[in-house]
Amino acid sequence: MSLTGTVLLRDLAGSHELRGLDVLHLASPMSPVRDLALLTDVEEIATVGPDTVVLLTREVARGGWVISAALRYAWERKACALIVPQQSTTRTVRELAERLDVSLLTTNENMTKLAIDMAMQIGVARAGVLSRVQSFSERISRETTLDGALDCVSIELAGAGVAIETAGTTVFHRGVLSTLADASEIGRGTRIVVPLGLGSAPGDALVATVAGVAEANARHVLETAGPHVRALLAETRLRALQAALPVMSYSTLTGTHLGRGFDAPPVDSATGTAPWPLGGRYIAICLLADDVDRAAPAVHHLWTERFESLPLSRFSEGWVGCVPVTGDGDRARLIADISRRIAHASPRLAMIGVSRERETAEEAPAAIREAWLAARLADPEGPIPIVDFERLHEHLLSRLLPEDFAAHCAAVLFPRLVADDQARELIAAVVAYLECCGSVTRAAERIGVHRNTLQSRLQRAEGLGVALASASDLLDTFMLLASLHRSALRSPESTR
Repeated sequence: MSLTGTVLLRDLAGSHELRGLDVLHLASPMSPVRDLALLTDVEEIATVGPDTVVLLTREVARGGWVISAALRYAWERKACALIVPQQSTTRTVRELAERLDVSLLTTNENMTKLAIDMAMQIGVARAGVLSRVQSFSERISRETTLDGALDCVSIELAGAGVAIETAGTTVFHRGVLSTLADASEIGRGTRIVVPLGLGSAPGDALVATVAGVAEANARHVLETAGPHVRALLAETRLRALQAALPVMSYSTLTGTHLGRGFDAPPVDSATGTAPWPLGGRYIAICLLADDVDRAAPAVHHLWTERFESLPLSRFSEGWVGCVPVTGDGDRARLIADISRRIAHASPRLAMIGVSRERETAEEAPAAIREAWLAARLADPEGPIPIVDFERLHEHLLSRLLPEDFAAHCAAVLFPRLVADDQARELIAAVVAYLECCGSVTRAAERIGVHRNTLQSRLQRAEGLGVALASASDLLDTFMLLASLHRSALRSPESTR
């Protein structure tokens, strides 16, 4: 039976209390039974509503043509099932039921008595459902965390995947069918979405993906759980905001518009009113987005999945947070992990920056500023839009010389090189050679070619107008060709 109080057809067809029922064709075991109709005239079936079990008395079902007509009426009226006396059915009737996909059952019992027994069973079932709803409501009301509440809902739905969504992005999830991907992939089956409603953020919804459970059942469970889940979600967001206050305070000390959107506290009170939440070494992470409101669910999910209880502070352009690093290599592993998670974020984050390691609370403004500057240099069109402040120099060039401008200049200054069939390999060789400060051996190792091959390519590039012997031209040459090389890496088909 479903939690809404609606008995399912399978409950009646397989009931031990309803003896003598023989199933000839069961169109949908999960069909809800909302009403019963005992007919003494076949034309009365034209008045029944959807999801009704129709019972024909022996006086009505006097021939196969009557049952055939009743089946057609049942199909038109979207009735749940048709029950007829056993001796009235024929092979033709059964084939028609299968063709129309209308559930057909037979019985030798008195049809009036069967109708009374069914009505009693439905009444008892609905009374039991009220008790079950009350029990579930009491259980979930005792949960004090979102994970606990979602687990409670998942258990009630036989382990189905359950999640909280904001603007279509999963921010919390539980259940054996749930995944770390976006909400449209929380599992296989029917996806039920119940908005959390008044008092929650726009787009907040409780979602379940159910398999083998009636849709009405899942929807009723979510509706019952909704008010408590909404309260826990609001409490979680409030705690996150309170935890982020120290980072907000320090972000206003950077001297940039990073703190815009907050009332900056007095400098001499910032440390006194908001104790620094970290001990030991840490790094700052800044996340920027073109559409902050749209990216907010993805950011929240990314942050809580990786850093759980660490605070994240929002400002006008994005978010900033500080996370501890525990030892050698931990910072590099953390950046790699963030990069992997960013690649699967939906919607994609525009730019992310990571600061150098710091240790004291007094260094927090500098760390936050470094992360913000690094994020500003990240390439939103790149495969992974993340910049480490320690490698900032690698990204400054693209800001000084945008790729479209470099391509135009290169076509004017190095027309023969750009037009060459091997332009891509030649440009890569020149860039590697200049990056390695003129070391042919190191440059060859960097791009994975033999030393003689690299020398051959450098000589060919010089023959096409690249002045590698002129010190005054090397900076301009490097800036132009490095920009073309980056563009070629993004567009494998392009050589210009």
